[in-house]
Amino acid sequence: MELFHLPLLVVPLSCALFVPASNQAALVDSHHHVEREKVPGDNPAYYTRGKAANQLFEIDEFTVSPNPVVSDHRVFFYLRGDTGTRDLPGLSNATLEIWAQQTSGEDKPEYTIKKKLSDFKPFTARNEDDYTYGGPLIKGSNEIVGDLWLIAWDPEGHRTVDLDIKAVARMPDDRVLFAFEASVSYEV
Repeated sequence: MELFHLPLLVVPLSCALFVPASNQAALVDSHHHVEREKVPGDNPAYYTRGKAANQLFEIDEFTVSPNPVVSDHRVFFYLRGDTGTRDLPGLSNATLEIWAQQTSGEDKPEYTIKKKLSDFKPFTARNEDDYTYGGPLIKGSNEIVGDLWLIAWDPEGHRTVDLDIKAVARMPDDRVLFAFEASVSYEV
């Protein structure tokens, strides 16, 4: 470093000694726990991507049965909600993305699937127009029902499996219809 660069570095530092320090407010208040908003119904889910009031699809009930889930059983899902009177162009092309990651064990596999909601085979939409299954979401009241078989086979033997799961339904323009997450544990 050349000698004439030294004053250029020292002068700002010495001036800083005479400038009163201001206390910066903490970005997160460590004394208050952020309250997570529970999704209504018998389920382990909590809203993500903003509060329920900020999502386009108001969930009235989300039921998972059995809750807590049990391995070697069929798990049923029922979600009922409403878009209100809003006109949501592209609602029939809404997508559902499900992300799951195992958080227990050495290998922590991650799974993601994203499809148009009406093409999602484990789940089907039913709306209040005619109560037929398999249609896309429409303006107003809708239900999404589905089921999955939870296999208990594990080559590692008996253990507890812990999963973090997120579900996000979106409009074609990426606006969020609904988004929630859950942590689930079950024995295999």
